[in-house]
Amino acid sequence: MGLRGPIQNPHSIRGERAQRGGAAKVASPSAGPSSPAWLSGEALAIWKTTLRDLLAAGMVLQKVDGEALASYCDMVAQARELSALAGGESNPTAKLKYLRLAKSLRKDALLFADRLGLSPASRLRLGIKPEPPPTPMDEKWAAVLKR
Repeated sequence: MGLRGPIQNPHSIRGERAQRGGAAKVASPSAGPSSPAWLSGEALAIWKTTLRDLLAAGMVLQKVDGEALASYCDMVAQARELSALAGGESNPTAKLKYLRLAKSLRKDALLFADRLGLSPASRLRLGIKPEPPPTPMDEKWAAVLKR
């Protein structure tokens, strides 16, 4: 019996697509997007480390993802710069202004990070399953196979 009662027509295909798993397209792995020309300084360093970490985590990034990743890196770099400016500011009003701007940038960066799969929970939502950690037996087999 189905969730909404028995199927009235024995030839009904209700629910058949869910059983087949759908026709989801899987993107082919690539080296990832190239960094935009306007990205420089600390944002470019953040780009390189973030891209390396995303690819190591199993994310498949395409060229179209480059602009979103660049925006994320730029926001993080600007937030760091504003926090440093706030630390050296003696005027409390100006310091508060810098900290508010940094907080706003960090909030936006967290939204981008969630969409890009920069947290374990967001990777699970995107359907990327983490590889299980190696067990001692795996390490023993690897040593045996290297001989």
